[in-house]
Amino acid sequence: MNAPKYLSTFSCVGSACEETCCSSFQVDIDRATFKTYMAVKEPGLGRDLQRYVKKLREPRAPGAYARISLTPSGACPFLDEARLCSIQNRLGEGALSETCRAYPRETWERDGRRYLGAKLSCPEAARLCLSAPDAMAFPDDRDQRPAEDGATARWAVHAAIEEVTRDRALPVWKAILFAGVVTETFLSDDPPAVPADSDLLQSIRAYTAQTRQALLAEDFAIGDQALLQFRILTGIALSASAKGSAHNRFPKIVQASLDTIMAGAEDFDGALRQYAVLYETRFKPFDDAHDYALRNFVLNYLYLNRVFLAGPVLPQFQNLAVRFGVLRLLLVGLSGARPEGLTLADYAAVVSSASRIMDHDATVSPEICAALDAVEPRSVSLAVRMVIPPA
Repeated sequence: MNAPKYLSTFSCVGSACEETCCSSFQVDIDRATFKTYMAVKEPGLGRDLQRYVKKLREPRAPGAYARISLTPSGACPFLDEARLCSIQNRLGEGALSETCRAYPRETWERDGRRYLGAKLSCPEAARLCLSAPDAMAFPDDRDQRPAEDGATARWAVHAAIEEVTRDRALPVWKAILFAGVVTETFLSDDPPAVPADSDLLQSIRAYTAQTRQALLAEDFAIGDQALLQFRILTGIALSASAKGSAHNRFPKIVQASLDTIMAGAEDFDGALRQYAVLYETRFKPFDDAHDYALRNFVLNYLYLNRVFLAGPVLPQFQNLAVRFGVLRLLLVGLSGARPEGLTLADYAAVVSSASRIMDHDATVSPEICAALDAVEPRSVSLAVRMVIPPA
């Protein structure tokens, strides 16, 4: 099993979780578990299982055969007063559904190898992933990529992006710039995942080395596009925030961050100037000293979502760039709201709460793409501008 290092120490923290997955999440029940629940005769619990676990009219798959109906507040009805699962407490761990037992873990297979990852919508997974420089290392330097003789153009591009993102000599936002450039150069026509010839693989390797050196040497300024970037990122943050619930920290984080950025500003221009000052004076010093935090987010995102390995590449890059831009925007705002300065706990809170909405609400990704396409249709360069610092 190939898995990043942080998962070797992961375990659910139960009632100590800042944002339990037993609230506001849709919980699907597999067929076998549904039949087990319907057979429970234990007083109280059996009645509640009959009441709250409902078979879907058109089950989509064995793992989504039924669903738990949430309470009006959005919580799982089986979450007890101690914020623990009453099903597990009373019937044992073996009674958990496949969804509840696996989350936040996700497993998949490719080329005869098995992989394990974790969704960072889980606060504990986010804390472990973002808090150590080697959290996204693989034990014994095992490579998540296939052997070169089985490589494809998509795999070669994905591997190049992962390699550049791991290079801490390069700011992580420049690694995302590289992702945009290399995908547009080699995958712009969304090629099928067929074996690439050796000339193409050699071209990707040579292009990677050349572009990395250019990125190291070159400074980028967003210039007169800064206001457009600021408007797009704040708009997407507010839109995603509106999808939150009483059990989600994201709306409160967005409000605290944007209130700080816009405090006393008469218009967007004034807010943008404050944003740039906060970036340089409060956010950047801490982020430079802990540059692995957002870098690990990007690496985990590439790994878990198998970005650019299948499907249209433009929407995938748009989502990667915008999500990074939104996370950084919110952290910049929080850096001004925290008199004592940022902490890695802030990074974990922002990433997990944002991922809770952006990864689990199917409407978010299309809305991100639509927001960018409304300004510049099918533009990689606009998405690239979402990650360039505001200074």
